[in-house]
Amino acid sequence: YDHFRDPNEWSNLATNSSYSDVIAELAKWLPTDDAPLAPGSNHRVLEKVDGIWLWENEPIKFNNLIR
Repeated sequence: YDHFRDPNEWSNLATNSSYSDVIAELAKWLPTDDAPLAPGSNHRVLEKVDGIWLWENEPIKFNNLIR
């Protein structure tokens, strides 16, 4: 994002080929493996375990979702 011209971050510049060198440089800092969750920190976590989607360690009941 260009925080000077776009302080609300409306335009993501990651798809702009003019910044490919910057993106490649920053990509070097991304971790290659996800870090495990800290013990007891399941707050606001969505994950898929054995094909079942869990929200804060509870199965999501898709039939109960607001539509």
